[in-house]
Amino acid sequence: MEFEYASPSSIPVGKRRALPLSVSSLVVVLAAGLLTLSATALLWLIRFLGVPPSLGQTGSVEAAQRAFLASLGLVGAVFLALSAFAAWLSVRAFSDDLSFVTRRVRALFERGDLGEPIALRTLDEVGALTRAFEELRRGYLDQLSRERDAHRQAQEADRYKSEFLTTVSHELRTPLNAILGFTEVLLAEIEGPLNDGQREDLRMIRASGEHLLALFNNVLEVSALASGRMKLHPERIDVVALLEEVASLLEGQRYGKPVLITVDAPEDLPELTADATRLRQIVLNLGTNALKFTTSGQVTLQVRQQGQALRISVRDTGCGISEDDLPRLFEEFTQVGSGTGPRGQVRPGSGLGLSIVQKLTRLHHGHVEVESRPGHGSVFSVTLPLKRGASQGSPSEPPLPDPSSGEPPP
Repeated sequence: MEFEYASPSSIPVGKRRALPLSVSSLVVVLAAGLLTLSATALLWLIRFLGVPPSLGQTGSVEAAQRAFLASLGLVGAVFLALSAFAAWLSVRAFSDDLSFVTRRVRALFERGDLGEPIALRTLDEVGALTRAFEELRRGYLDQLSRERDAHRQAQEADRYKSEFLTTVSHELRTPLNAILGFTEVLLAEIEGPLNDGQREDLRMIRASGEHLLALFNNVLEVSALASGRMKLHPERIDVVALLEEVASLLEGQRYGKPVLITVDAPEDLPELTADATRLRQIVLNLGTNALKFTTSGQVTLQVRQQGQALRISVRDTGCGISEDDLPRLFEEFTQVGSGTGPRGQVRPGSGLGLSIVQKLTRLHHGHVEVESRPGHGSVFSVTLPLKRGASQGSPSEPPLPDPSSGEPPP
């Protein structure tokens, strides 16, 4: 067997020859057998040439035969002993090398340090095993190094992205807020009366500016959630008061649509421990989404207690969502539609609102559910634990399990 090496300094470099263990053992047995046959042939030759063996005083044929057989047995026993000894040495060397490799491999994995190579002590089967493991170790270290470099580059790119988004959003939101402020001043007719056309144009400017501002905020929210930089500040919250506040905000987004916005909550509801700002954002995003796809009818903000959790639901009587679109509902920058009716049309928005709702809910150790059918409206439900808050950017406990039953929320 022949090996060519291109390995670390701890492994021999060059070309060497070595017999495998099976070939070595066969050579030892053949050599012992050949020596035994040679000795036997020599004794037979001496016997038939008439040279009597030096055995002492007897000269009879029977005595000579017995002496010959005794000599033959002694020679065979000696060579068998030599063969056994040679075989024992060969097996012992193989076992020692195999134990050495086994100990080194176990030590490497127990310490978790794969940077130290295993020295090559033999070029038989154990040497081939050592070389194969060394190649595997080096390949693993190379792949690990490449993955670490890629991870470091991804972290660096994410940091640059966050810095870019923060800087750009600040530079753009500052003049945008000024535009919205002056628009409100003009709509208030402080500088003089407006005709209907001017008032409608200013309302369109305000709506477009608010949409652009919401888009900036959503992109920043998604960036903070993805990088784990968002931290929650739990506090005790009166959920009914929060829902009534969100309902008032949604009233300003109806824009004259015949949609009734109501709050459905029991009187004896316990307080919830959560981040008030983020919970308000969750409900407002769901309410805005429901109002966007409801041309007439009703949007209801509902809350119920379920054991040690609160279930906040936003119901609408809008166009509904098709079953095919449900799996993509919480994907970033995705807007789904039923293909017919209002939800199949192009709607304003960034496609980030529901994704933010899902991430913020998981950050509170909760989960989001949705039930919808085209033409029958939708129900988005957020279930949050009553007394479990998170102060870090990522939850340390698993979220509440989704209910196993398919019953609609109460």
